Amino acid sequence: MQEEKLPTPAILVIGKVCALAEEFAWVEKLPLAGTKVVLTRPRQRMERLSKRFRALGAEVLELPSIRICPISETDRLQAALEQIEQYGWLVFTSPSGIDVFFERCLEYHFDIRRLSAIKVAVIGSGTARQLEQHGLYPDLIPQEEYSAAALGDALAKQARAAEKILIARAEAGSPDLLARLQKDFIHPVDDIAIYRTEAVDRESENAGFDLTAMETLAEDERAVFVFTSASTVRGTVEKMTPDVRARMRVVCIGERTEEEARRYGIAAQVAEQADEDSLVEAVVFMDQMQIHKGRPENETGRTETEIHVYDFLDKLNVAYERIDHEPVETMEACQKIDKALEPAVVCKNLFLTNSREDQYYLLMMPGDKKFSSSEVSRQIESTRLSFASAEKMQEYLEIMPGAVSVMGLMNDQEHHVELLVDEELLEYEQLGCHPCVNTSSLRLRTKDVLEKFVPATGHSFQTVHIAK
Repeated sequence: MQEEKLPTPAILVIGKVCALAEEFAWVEKLPLAGTKVVLTRPRQRMERLSKRFRALGAEVLELPSIRICPISETDRLQAALEQIEQYGWLVFTSPSGIDVFFERCLEYHFDIRRLSAIKVAVIGSGTARQLEQHGLYPDLIPQEEYSAAALGDALAKQARAAEKILIARAEAGSPDLLARLQKDFIHPVDDIAIYRTEAVDRESENAGFDLTAMETLAEDERAVFVFTSASTVRGTVEKMTPDVRARMRVVCIGERTEEEARRYGIAAQVAEQADEDSLVEAVVFMDQMQIHKGRPENETGRTETEIHVYDFLDKLNVAYERIDHEPVETMEACQKIDKALEPAVVCKNLFLTNSREDQYYLLMMPGDKKFSSSEVSRQIESTRLSFASAEKMQEYLEIMPGAVSVMGLMNDQEHHVELLVDEELLEYEQLGCHPCVNTSSLRLRTKDVLEKFVPATGHSFQTVHIAK
């Protein structure tokens, strides 16, 4: 132990049992082994999700940021229940709303057999599952996506004209639901708040996890925060500094939750569907495509060109995030990286030349657009543009095909190449590109690229308009 300079405490294993190391290391092979998953939803709703993440090897930290508080002033709900037969639909937008509703039914001695003639609509599969715990099954779940807007659209189509609708939900419910239902003013709606969410006292609720401890956790590259509502975002990050928020790894259950995260300067992955299955898949995906802050700690095996990019950005104090991956050679691989870099727009970079091959251009445009040679040629008053040779790309930008990037401009010291930028890119806060190699991808602020990096290379840029 002295020769190997092992730190203490240490565990030393001797003998034939060492041969079983691979067999004993099954936990380390699970998808989320070594990852900390931070759950922030109310404590009474933690258990199911915690079990799923632990089964995948994650270290789960249950740190609720909000609590569910039933609203005591429920005269409107009691009055609605007394006349429940006048409603054609009962609507729930969360599992918590279902629990509070049935608690109130017990409190009011309401006979749930009176619900037999009423159809029930829910926002998604998790809410449907909670409804089933009370012996009821939903008549309507949105098919395309789980959101208040989708629920409103689906219900507006299915409910008969003038059929009265009762909504039992949170005090700060999404306005999208009512907006869709009342668009044509044909559906009378009673929207009743039956509970509200309140921020918890972090230290008393979370066993000493004060603000400092939470910020330390937020900066841990192996930690992923999972937000299941806008209120869990607020309750977790409101008192954190902007710098800490910007470094968090976050997965959100839906677009409204992601919008709240973005309001606090947090770039988050969004589950494809607003349900637990998609949420778990999104966390696994984020872990596989782990985002690192800045340059790699170990630069062994990296090319000089790649290291030069990091040196250049660091010298300019430009912040960037990095994903390391296998060489990008298929459309499927590109799509995975694009998703991992969200909400950044991943650029399509085209190395072009005019018909005389005496002027060269690097065109940056969103990846989902098609390049029109005539369209761009006309705007920059050039002869017809076409793709330039790989030899010229290597000579001027020191980049090989498959790794074309705006970062290559730092190698064009004699300014052979002019930068063209599709004006749509200016609307995005962040963009993604390669660090001159196709085994890593970067996420940077668009302003930093165009206002710091490009001028530092001695280049400027011209905007062009590329139609969708």
